Amino acid sequence: LIEDDDDDEGMDHALEDECGDPPVPWRPQNQQSTCEFTHTISSYSQKRESGCKKAEYSATTVDSYGNRWRLIVYVNGNGRASNHHLSLFLQVADADELPFGWKKAVSYVLTLEHPSGPSLGYAKRNPDKTFKLCPKAIDWGWSQFITSDRIQQEGYISNDSLTVRASVTVKSSSVSIDPEDAELYLKCAVEEGNADAVEACLSQGAGVNCQFKDDLYTPLHTACSSSTSEGSLEVLKLLLKRGADGNACNKWRETPLLIAANNGHRAAVEALLESGADPSLCSEAGWSALTFAAHK
Repeated sequence: LIEDDDDDEGMDHALEDECGDPPVPWRPQNQQSTCEFTHTISSYSQKRESGCKKAEYSATTVDSYGNRWRLIVYVNGNGRASNHHLSLFLQVADADELPFGWKKAVSYVLTLEHPSGPSLGYAKRNPDKTFKLCPKAIDWGWSQFITSDRIQQEGYISNDSLTVRASVTVKSSSVSIDPEDAELYLKCAVEEGNADAVEACLSQGAGVNCQFKDDLYTPLHTACSSSTSEGSLEVLKLLLKRGADGNACNKWRETPLLIAANNGHRAAVEALLESGADPSLCSEAGWSALTFAAHK
């Protein structure tokens, strides 16, 4: 049985490290590639009875274009499916290593195999899904893939194990920053401390003083909110060089200088002051950069 059902975006699962390099380096493609692989969930009854909430990862499979895939399984479900379903997701296993701006157009089928043969397997498919960096969508699948009761009642368990299968077709893949998404990609690039990617986003039309919805952060606010790493400081200086407003206010009337002072980002504070940021400006709560600094 194959069901067409709306799949769920994965919950930003962590990318676990694995030993060894992929046999084929990843490259963009305009021709289809397909791979299939399986994963056996052992000690199923024990995991069910113990209420195990931990994600279980399959080994990584690599296709002819270097696309690396793996499955993520929650025996007792995740999120809204907790305790009542098996949750199953397909993940881009090397998402953190791919070039900035990557995206993959994918068709996939995830199947719970039946011990009595393929005709009794239970599958769900999505014929058209995009895996991409921004907005982050590195895993897709179903929180409510199949109910735990159905697994038991319809005989999917064999030797206290389940077998799941993935069939993945990559229809095309690319590395690009679409102009209409340039500001969204800019936010990702700033968060990563990737100065080259920031430059690329600005060249594609992203506004250096654009404000991201909800919190009204500008790229400069985001840079000041990031870690004190060398990359984030390089990005901050690049934004200032490209005309970022050091006195722009977010939703709470906080300037980048206030954010930097609150985070103890001394080098960022110095760079902002040198560029003309006003230290007398206060937040909605009446806090100045000096107030934040005094509390550190």
